[in-house]
Amino acid sequence: MKELRKIGFARIVKSEKEMKNEWSGTIFMLREALKRKISIEDYIFQWTPIMYIYRMLQKCNIVKRDCDLFNILYANFKIRKKEITAPIIQFDEFPNRKNISSYIFVDLVAEYLYESMMERPNEFRYTSFKNISKRLLKRRACFQNSFFMKAKGIFVMSHWMENYLMSSRIAENQKVVYVGAGINIDMALCDDSKKTGNKILFVGKDFERKGGNLVYKAFQILQKQGYSDIELYILGPKEIPFEIKDRGVYFIGEVSQLECVKYYNLCDIFVMPSNFEAYGIAFIEALCFGLPCIGRDRYEMPYLIEEGKSGLLLRDDSPEKLAEMIKKLLDDHSFHDYVKQHREHYIKEYSWDTVVSRMLDYIKIREMG
Repeated sequence: MKELRKIGFARIVKSEKEMKNEWSGTIFMLREALKRKISIEDYIFQWTPIMYIYRMLQKCNIVKRDCDLFNILYANFKIRKKEITAPIIQFDEFPNRKNISSYIFVDLVAEYLYESMMERPNEFRYTSFKNISKRLLKRRACFQNSFFMKAKGIFVMSHWMENYLMSSRIAENQKVVYVGAGINIDMALCDDSKKTGNKILFVGKDFERKGGNLVYKAFQILQKQGYSDIELYILGPKEIPFEIKDRGVYFIGEVSQLECVKYYNLCDIFVMPSNFEAYGIAFIEALCFGLPCIGRDRYEMPYLIEEGKSGLLLRDDSPEKLAEMIKKLLDDHSFHDYVKQHREHYIKEYSWDTVVSRMLDYIKIREMG
């Protein structure tokens, strides 16, 4: 079998520096892991003035949001004559033309969002695409679906999206490959010495979508029940839609990945009952830091959390039930013991090196036969 010597890496970015922060650091970390295993040929398309102008028009509501379709079409037009010989790992439909070996990495697809808009409006309102028009979202889905048909591989972060793509028949099933995702934090910084058994951690930039309101209500219930020493740490959102007056609630706000480490080390359990979640990297980071988790029984959360072992799954919007779950995780040390016993497994399973190995193994099969 011939050896795979080079992989293309494609991305449309405002600047190469910004790639470190995109998608919670996912794109940068994936590229770093690829570099450790194979030679990389970059196809990085930086924004041009016309792309900045178009984004400004969107912000001013002069043109409608389009899920980056304009940027993708424009970038593809600008590089239409560039010779591309290596298989490409990409994150959208750039580059997109015949005779390119394309392998796209996705956490969510436009067709699912369109279905959600049409059939599940209560779910769709929690997505970050609620301001896009039906016509533009359908156009984006059709464009992406046509790309899937000619791509050689569709790498998915999650099992639930793998199941969706296979059942929807958007692309041939043999193209859809679960590869997972990796943590974006250095595990060498892990330190359990500061844990005191009473601290709850919530991490999520979108407070409402991530279920922050429900977590706060559950915390208040526990305090009324006499759990006066518990503490709740809220990381991620720039602001929340109410004033916090309760003792024991610490609104930390937007923090860097490095600052997150302090709170993964400080807190005892992780609670994020997301109303909509394409993947949930914060769950795997929490597990790797030894925190049992509470999530919803939806999306990828049931695959990440072993119910009754590494955490619990919420099946409704009851703050009373969530309060009971939080109390159980804080009081029952078997959850903590299980997560700590499986920490090495989590670190290996949710490593970007593992993700890249899965990608390259599949690409070698498709490219080399």
